[in-house]
Amino acid sequence: MREDAFVPLALALVGQEFDAPVAGAGFVTWLASLGWDAPAVQELRRQRQADELPWPFPVEPATRAGVGAAQFHALLAQARADLGVDGLVASRRVGPPVLGPAEQRLLLDRPPHHGTVD
Repeated sequence: MREDAFVPLALALVGQEFDAPVAGAGFVTWLASLGWDAPAVQELRRQRQADELPWPFPVEPATRAGVGAAQFHALLAQARADLGVDGLVASRRVGPPVLGPAEQRLLLDRPPHHGTVD
């Protein structure tokens, strides 16, 4: 992973700007050395989702410093996968918990050409 992308990637994932890394460290290792290991990033993401706040954090184009938008988003996707935060996490059920009379009626309502259901 490109080391010049580490600082903007960290900004997107944890919302903090850090000094550039020492050469040779991987992104996840570097982020963990700053106190943001995978469980900490996962918890931050869960908290942001529970608070209905955006995550990853927005990163201005000027902050990406030479990393194009497509490259940045590809690197961000890889970093998210490496940290285990690459998919949505269901936090609450959407919809009625049980079918009410109206939903039951709609399920039973069939056109005449469908015949009967036994």
